[in-house]
Amino acid sequence: MSFFDAMDTNETLAHEFAAHHLAIDSGGETVLPRASQRRLAFRKLIADPFDFSRRPLMGAIGTLTIRGGECPSVVLHQRDSARVAGGGGMVHLLPAGIFQPSSVIPAAITADFSIWRNIQREYAEELLNHGEYDGSGRPIRYHELEPLTALDNAVRDGRIHVFCLGVTLDALTLAGDILTVAVIAPDTYDEVFTKAVEANSEGSVPARAFPFEENTLTRLRESKRLSPGAAAALHFAWTHRKLLLDQGATHDAPLWAS
Repeated sequence: MSFFDAMDTNETLAHEFAAHHLAIDSGGETVLPRASQRRLAFRKLIADPFDFSRRPLMGAIGTLTIRGGECPSVVLHQRDSARVAGGGGMVHLLPAGIFQPSSVIPAAITADFSIWRNIQREYAEELLNHGEYDGSGRPIRYHELEPLTALDNAVRDGRIHVFCLGVTLDALTLAGDILTVAVIAPDTYDEVFTKAVEANSEGSVPARAFPFEENTLTRLRESKRLSPGAAAALHFAWTHRKLLLDQGATHDAPLWAS
């Protein structure tokens, strides 16, 4: 599949639903009546959302970044509606990106078929303003290019622990997300991302991370600005915080070796 194969499906589903189910009441407020598929012709064509012989599935990887230590915090991304094709106006995970190779050259396709490699490139793009690794360039030499080399070393040394939370489908658009968590030692985070940008080509990044604690996560959830992927990742990460933050220190195997 291509990016636009999936967009043709995901965005059509979202706009069809909005056209039939969103309304403005007398006070000018947007209201959402009880949802129904009765008038959703395109959604009916999809039928079973888990039957992938009927539609393309956009595979994206969203990573909840946790700066660890005694006072853990998370970094999130405010997506700019004028700059992105999907999820505009929402607060999403950082980094996040389509699961794709850095180059169409066969050697790169083989080397990049890795969740961790995808996460590395997205860190470089979204936090350090590297150019888009969109498949149009040459294969990446991970052992020579920063911060990719530093990230690899940190995983091997146990200063970064990466976990997979699972795979989700957005109930509205049926887009797929591989949700992951990267717990980064505070000194390592500060060193690798010392030149982190406050805005990138897709939106803005807060200058300070949000505390990874219950009251803050509740306020984020109640703001109704979180993307479905971010809401799910924060929920599961908080549910399993003991494993992620405490037992993560004993998780020595890098993600791509499992």
